[in-house]
Amino acid sequence: MREKDLPFDRTKHVCYTKNAKKCVQKLLHRYYDEPMAAEL
Repeated sequence: MREKDLPFDRTKHVCYTKNAKKCVQKLLHRYYDEPMAAEL
């Protein structure tokens, strides 16, 4: 099944790989404190 065919609201949710998620979280922790980075 292609990503665009998955049944979820793309305005609220994002599909990405675990590697991409780790990279984004690392960048958020670089610029924000722990609670704010976890929320974002």
